[in-house]
Amino acid sequence: MSDSDLKDSNEIELIAADLETLNLGTTQVRTNNSPDLKIKSHPLRKARFSLINYERIQEETLPEMSLNQSQTNSTPIPSGTTSNLEPLSRNDIQLLLQSIPEYFPGENLSIFVNEVDNLCKHLEGRLNADLVYVVNFSIRSKIKGEARDFLSFQNATNWPSIRRVLLQKYGDQRSEDLLVSSLTHCVQKRNETYMQYYSRILKSYSDLIQYPTLNIADPVFFEYKKRDMERLALETFQIGLLEPHRSFLSNFISFMIIENKSGSSVSLLEELKNQIGNLNKIFCYPDL
Repeated sequence: MSDSDLKDSNEIELIAADLETLNLGTTQVRTNNSPDLKIKSHPLRKARFSLINYERIQEETLPEMSLNQSQTNSTPIPSGTTSNLEPLSRNDIQLLLQSIPEYFPGENLSIFVNEVDNLCKHLEGRLNADLVYVVNFSIRSKIKGEARDFLSFQNATNWPSIRRVLLQKYGDQRSEDLLVSSLTHCVQKRNETYMQYYSRILKSYSDLIQYPTLNIADPVFFEYKKRDMERLALETFQIGLLEPHRSFLSNFISFMIIENKSGSSVSLLEELKNQIGNLNKIFCYPDL
């Protein structure tokens, strides 16, 4: 009740748990024995939200992130087991580290980066400080050749800094527009089989997909871009086909794209590769 709600100077505002008994200093006033006492009750609405236990939050502080953390979809390896998942044993961690592929300069960097990012997401919040050091050391050991020497020169010791240094030195520096242009200008050459043409399309698509892999942090947006680029690769294959089976394959691919829009999780390019093998049998060719 606000001051404007009090119509008389003799009125006062009281807040009590109930109307049975109100404590006024040392005097108790019972509503049943005081007919001259007029009480208007205004129920107080309970708050929808509870206060957060501030002390508990202070105890469960998040682990400190690296100052060198990349602004892309890089995943740091925080120390401390604050996750609800069970801590991993050393044997389990060793098996996971063995799954990291080796990287040599000149190879597809996005494959290596994507694998390590996925591993770090899996390990997040499940390692103590000593195991974090072991994981970072194992990641560095998978990098070979001059790239390993370059990391040592740059003093990159944790995954966010390793990731940033690798991208700056060995990442594809072409813009997304240039990569898209390189893909869409692929057409089938004369005397080139459909499978050979497919392989060139796949190579250009692999170069293009590195861009969102290395530069897009939002996983939902990344999946959207990946599917969009995959459809672009399929449509490029469709447009660049030569006869004698261009019309048939073009209609077949259009049907594949329509079917895939229903939410299929199957890769369009993988499906195309499988269907090219089936078409070999239809047309009785060893390799279309």
